[in-house]
Amino acid sequence: MKTLPKILVFLFFLSFLLIFNPRPILAQNKVGINIGDHFGDFDAAAGVVGAGGWVVIMPCPGDADKIAKMIENHPEINLVIRGHYPGTVPDADNNSLAKQWAAALASIPSPNKIYFMPWNEPNHENEGGGSTAGKRTYDYVNFVKQEFDKAGILNTKVILLSPMVDKLNDSFINGSFFNNPGGKSGFYNLASGSSINEYDQFVNGPCSCLLYTSPSPRDRTRTRMPSSA
Repeated sequence: MKTLPKILVFLFFLSFLLIFNPRPILAQNKVGINIGDHFGDFDAAAGVVGAGGWVVIMPCPGDADKIAKMIENHPEINLVIRGHYPGTVPDADNNSLAKQWAAALASIPSPNKIYFMPWNEPNHENEGGGSTAGKRTYDYVNFVKQEFDKAGILNTKVILLSPMVDKLNDSFINGSFFNNPGGKSGFYNLASGSSINEYDQFVNGPCSCLLYTSPSPRDRTRTRMPSSA
């Protein structure tokens, strides 16, 4: 085969891979906004964070069509899904929530990686966990990981993040929450990335709020929304 045809064949397969394999977006900035389930604010949020920025949403598995539309309209945005909404216990009902999420995310056409956070503040009782729920949380995340792997989306379409443990809670500070295999390191090594909450609770604190959304109808019992990624 001559050189030119070889190059053309190589370029064809390269374009095929780029088109059909989800890819991470280059994060030109670290700006992120959490809009909860205020999906109508997605366009505005995307405009604020800009290309390579991050938008966190709080959908449920039945919102797969809405998620797909957000990705279609703004492929330049890194999308983070909080896969746990108030009033639910993620590991209840034989881990049905994990199975629903695996099916929902597998159905979404996306040219980009989707980041998925499975459990918000599992060391809080009002989030379905508690100060000693580390082992339960670990087992659930492991189940999520297995379901994503079976669906063929783990690390190909979806990047699994760790649960967003409240690090200001005593159970995080003294380590009592991490009663899972491997302790704290085992907990975080289970996922491909770590999610943290950086509430601006201190003088000259760790972060400043760029855009704050009011608590959603799903979150009326809470006084603050979870942080952006």
